[in-house]
Amino acid sequence: MSLKKINNGRYKIIEKIGKGGQATVAKAEDRTQPGRFVALKIIYFHNRQIEDIYDDNSYQRFHWEFLLTKRLKHPQISTADDYGIDMDNNVIFMARPYLEGHTLTELLNKEGKFSPGEATRIILSIARVLDYIHERDVVHCDLKPSNVIMEYNDPVLIDFGLATKAGECETAYGSSSGTLDYIAPELLDKSTFRKYMNHPSRDWWALGCIAFNLFTGKRIFKESSSNILAAGIHRGREQKVIGKVLSGHKGLAMVKALLERDPEKRVSSKTDLENLVEL
Repeated sequence: MSLKKINNGRYKIIEKIGKGGQATVAKAEDRTQPGRFVALKIIYFHNRQIEDIYDDNSYQRFHWEFLLTKRLKHPQISTADDYGIDMDNNVIFMARPYLEGHTLTELLNKEGKFSPGEATRIILSIARVLDYIHERDVVHCDLKPSNVIMEYNDPVLIDFGLATKAGECETAYGSSSGTLDYIAPELLDKSTFRKYMNHPSRDWWALGCIAFNLFTGKRIFKESSSNILAAGIHRGREQKVIGKVLSGHKGLAMVKALLERDPEKRVSSKTDLENLVEL
């Protein structure tokens, strides 16, 4: 990326480390604290007035994510500690501490499936974080392997850009946020969408998809077409896949409980999940 410095030179960009949606993510050094590195989430804007930027949904989401994560005090949540607008470089930015580990996506691509014991440990550790945020009426809404970084052998949740307050729903059906591979079936049904759009149950479904990834080294759904993928989720094709691939596996009970089709019956706490661990 051509951008070298932002925020009056405070952040010196070292390298691009990711891109998703509108945002680019870069590793940068915080020059006010030499040797401290941050992950900068950056969105570019061009030839716009400051008033227009403040009204822009991207800026408002940044503001919301910053305020949200500032109040979440948990060692397994990556908290943003700075955000703003750099008019000289035409960017909106947010900074969080740079984590040295790898995402679960990177580890799965490199190593394939995890051992049952290690996969179970990671799943329960993520469940502990979900308990914490749900108790504070926060729903992540985009839980997936690329938003979990393993640092010092523990999973850390990142990217709360789509996070919401539990129970709120101002989104119209058909524009659900999140990554389709990890979207719960009730969000693809017009009759249940509004009730469950920002309900904690969607995070537990996503954890079930991650659990399947970790136990098998595979994704539940492999369809390249979003329409075919959505149809498969809506019709419950994952249930056949789970039964076939995890038959006799120690992780079967956990995955089935997390991928329960009825959100009211779906497992919804670390304690409930622990009771299903097969030793």
